[in-house]
Amino acid sequence: MKHKDKRNIQSKQIRRANGVSVISRITGMARAVCILMVCSILLAGIPAAQAQAAKAKLSGYDSIKEFSDGLAMVSKKEKYGFIDKKGNVVVKPKYEWAYQFSDGLAVVSQDGKYGFINTKGKVAIKLKYDSASSFSEGLACVSKDGKNSFIDKKGKEIIKLGSGLPVGDFSDGVVAVMNGDSSYKIIDKKGKTIAKNLKYDTIGNFSDGLAPVCKDGKWGFINKKGKVVIKLKYEYVRPFHEGLAMVTKGNEKYGFIDKTGKEVIKQKYEPFGSTPDGFADGVVIIMKNGRWIIVDKKGKEIKLKEEYFFCYDFSDGLAVVNTTSGSVVINKKGKEVVTGYDSVSNYSEGILVAQKKGKYYFLDKKGNVVLK
Repeated sequence: MKHKDKRNIQSKQIRRANGVSVISRITGMARAVCILMVCSILLAGIPAAQAQAAKAKLSGYDSIKEFSDGLAMVSKKEKYGFIDKKGNVVVKPKYEWAYQFSDGLAVVSQDGKYGFINTKGKVAIKLKYDSASSFSEGLACVSKDGKNSFIDKKGKEIIKLGSGLPVGDFSDGVVAVMNGDSSYKIIDKKGKTIAKNLKYDTIGNFSDGLAPVCKDGKWGFINKKGKVVIKLKYEYVRPFHEGLAMVTKGNEKYGFIDKTGKEVIKQKYEPFGSTPDGFADGVVIIMKNGRWIIVDKKGKEIKLKEEYFFCYDFSDGLAVVNTTSGSVVINKKGKEVVTGYDSVSNYSEGILVAQKKGKYYFLDKKGNVVLK
């Protein structure tokens, strides 16, 4: 009996000991399960958190412009900065004024002085100028103490202009400059004068190697040497784009000429405001009899919907159109590829910047949301 009791006692001790061990194991397993559950919840929450962060990336801005050099200009409380294509802030909205990037640099202004920043947001050229234009072909016009000059991307003064005022930016390696006596000259990128004492009322920017000129109310074109290549016989012209220029002569209708002055598309169109600037991607969007149409270089037309009240030029095969209910994007066949937004920017560097009910979205060429 005593022996049996001893075994029972030992058995109870073993069970007690085993019980403690089992409980410990169960507790350990429970902890592991809990940890795994917590991790699973946390891991499951990461995409949601990322999605929430993505939703917030484009919020809080008053405006977002189209992309240039991989960055888009944004504004917030009348201050300007830049974001990248993932919505990351590269330059906080802190500048009083800014312009989009060109040649890897952007004009910015602070305390009334202008300079340039690079695509990393670093000041590349000190903010010391009274005014500045964007870089084009490696040069930018700046003004300081009443004197104008062209500088390179390191801020070095390359061409001194004095009181001379350039007409636009360098294009095709040249730019026209208006002198103090209102005559014009044409200079190259080294500052060498190619043509001088040009007596015109107006000279436009060079494009496709030609510049529009006006004298006594008549318009024509000159080449980079200042020679008239298309006689001054038009009431108005616009610059050449893709080998064609829009002109009007003797009536209020517009047509298109080639670089020899030959009319290739008859004068039967009506531009509206500043549109069109000219051909892009082989087509132009213009008005005829009060309705917007797409015209190719052979004069073939595609009528657009009557509810379209303003159309912008094509960019990479797409054009933004304003309607009574918002903005849409069409392709060169006139088909709507993006709809349902209050406003949309021109397609640039693979992204359309769209807005709806105060919220911004990045879209791809097909209208798919890539960031919001």
